[in-house]
Amino acid sequence: MASNKYENVEAKNYSQDNMSGIIVFYKEDGLKDAAQKIVDILKTNNTKSEIKLALSNKEIEGDVAIILGK
Repeated sequence: MASNKYENVEAKNYSQDNMSGIIVFYKEDGLKDAAQKIVDILKTNNTKSEIKLALSNKEIEGDVAIILGK
């Protein structure tokens, strides 16, 4: 991620064990394009991926959160 100008990267565990694919949560509408760019960087041929507006602080602490599932 740092090579794509995302410099403040932090890793944490997500509490939803049965998640698959990639979900990128973004904090506000102005970050939707950045979330889509992150999905474009991370997704592979058949990986399910989506972006979602975070509905609460439980889903996201920073501006953008990346969830990588099984």
